[in-house]
Amino acid sequence: MPRENRRQTTESVGDPYLEITIDVYRELVRQTRQTFNIHLFSTAASIMIILIGCALPFVGHPIAGVLLAVAGGGTTSFCSQLAKQSQHRLENLLREVKQLHYYS
Repeated sequence: MPRENRRQTTESVGDPYLEITIDVYRELVRQTRQTFNIHLFSTAASIMIILIGCALPFVGHPIAGVLLAVAGGGTTSFCSQLAKQSQHRLENLLREVKQLHYYS
């Protein structure tokens, strides 16, 4: 949706708390899309790293193979943790906005 249409939609609402809630939902959807793309890429990269790490001991580099396999698993868990933290922050923000709107 173009920015002009978004502004018209939120301006027509008139309630500032509802506008913030709508913006938070939009940001949540945007970050969810980005998170999916990051997970997809990191999972594919991690699988490739793990496969290379598993092949290295057969070539004569066992230590490098173990390190690569561990790094592949660590990459996936790190990206998952970042995504969860980001989503948790947005959900807390949305909860706070709803509480502010309830008490006003």
